Amino acid sequence: MLCFELRFPARRYHATPWSTHVNEGQIEWPPSPWRLTRALLAVGFTRLGWEHPPESAQRLFSKMAERPPRYALPPTALGHSRHYMPIGEKTTKVIDAFAYVGDAPLHVLYEGEFDEEERSLAGELIAHLPYLGRAESWVMGRLVEEEEVPSRDAFECCPLDEEEYFSNLDRIELLAPEPPSRFEQWRALEIEAQLDRLLSEKIAAAEAKGKKPPSKLSKKDITSVEARYPASWLEALTWDTATLQELGWNAPPGSVWMMYRAPEDARPRVEVGGRGVPGPVHNIDTALFALSADAIRSDLYPPMRDALRRMELIHRSLVSLSDPEKKGAGSPALSGKIDGEPMTGHRHAFMIPLALGRRKDRIDHLLVYARMGFDANARRALGLIRKTYAKDMPDLYITLAGLGQRKDFEELVPDVGQATRWRSRTPFVPPRFLRPQGKNSLRGQIEAELKERGIEGLESILIELDGGEYIGIDEYDRSMRLTPRFRHFRREREKEGATIRKPALSLELRFREPVRGPIALGYACHFGLGVFEPVFR
Repeated sequence: MLCFELRFPARRYHATPWSTHVNEGQIEWPPSPWRLTRALLAVGFTRLGWEHPPESAQRLFSKMAERPPRYALPPTALGHSRHYMPIGEKTTKVIDAFAYVGDAPLHVLYEGEFDEEERSLAGELIAHLPYLGRAESWVMGRLVEEEEVPSRDAFECCPLDEEEYFSNLDRIELLAPEPPSRFEQWRALEIEAQLDRLLSEKIAAAEAKGKKPPSKLSKKDITSVEARYPASWLEALTWDTATLQELGWNAPPGSVWMMYRAPEDARPRVEVGGRGVPGPVHNIDTALFALSADAIRSDLYPPMRDALRRMELIHRSLVSLSDPEKKGAGSPALSGKIDGEPMTGHRHAFMIPLALGRRKDRIDHLLVYARMGFDANARRALGLIRKTYAKDMPDLYITLAGLGQRKDFEELVPDVGQATRWRSRTPFVPPRFLRPQGKNSLRGQIEAELKERGIEGLESILIELDGGEYIGIDEYDRSMRLTPRFRHFRREREKEGATIRKPALSLELRFREPVRGPIALGYACHFGLGVFEPVFR
């Protein structure tokens, strides 16, 4: 085994989790296996003078990836400071979030068999590690001798097993490197699939122009596809953010998200003041509201066809309530913007209209889900909202029914459960003009939307015809009549006004393995369109 002991001389740990912006105030704690592995690899290049990792280093990192580490966490508290940094003639607010860890050490345990050469190299690498996370996270590391390793019970922060994965345990999501063997297999399958798709597109394009279709791809095409993937597992660990963005990756190739158990006594805590959000709050990402269009007749609900307009009004109210002084300090989790710039990755709030009662054409509840979690301003807004109104629509009364983590609502709301089949509750409106082939085809746009949300394993896409029958999109042709059930749904956001009528499609998505909701895709997916509901029968 290997056990690393890490102490932070400044008593603070600064690190922004993957896929989040520094001004979201999120903290990656404990340090992810991906971060620690890359840091040790960097030490080899910068401190030990490697031009290429030696064989012993390749064996060491490979073994570390085979079994994700366990953590013994010190008591931790969250905090942040705010600075107004000059940019040109203006200033912009920068949030510096950190975990206060005090003087107690963090222990990281890698189980498995390591020979003496690998242990010696691991000790040298960890001893030369100057910081972990951002540069101000100074660190002093050492390899713990086997007789000094804390008992296994101390390493409570560990990967969830299959039974625990679907339990109500509090959890932490950490990025980890895939084992090299799995990476090589994944890379080969991905390249093969991309080459097949590219050849199919070239054949279809040639046939459309009446030309002879190609029988194979050129060497240039093959090289272009292969260049999008790291040549080796170690190369994947060395790719920087600029390379990933240039090649269109929304997560590092060769990485995998892992769920870890979060021990109660070591979980980061933050005290949140203000009305409606007392006490410690941990990873709050979901809110459930009960709706009524009449305070006296509480059984009068707005129609589902008005979902877009209703969700826009509620969203506007929440954003306003999160910034009561109108100083531009509203919640990014609600507005989807940081310093006025739109966020990427669809991590901010989705407004999911629900029909939990007998009438499936009426909105009786609302689910607000933000993958990035709700900050203090967002939670305050969620607790304050009571009513929305518009000149041409009945008032809508809103009551907060629950605030917590997504898993807390599984028994009440099917949308946060898992299923292999998901059908449209509100129309899917393609975000871009549909093309017959390529990335702007219906399949291409849906696959891109799912990839942005980290949802994998799409097996097939079906489209609903008039009469309720679903057929594969490859079987559909324009002579077939699509279902008219979404013809009266509003499909344009209020700020756009009357535009070209957008298509409203009813789809079924089928996955190889169960995926967890909520799922909302396409145009206006954060405002009630493109919502899919699970099919369990």
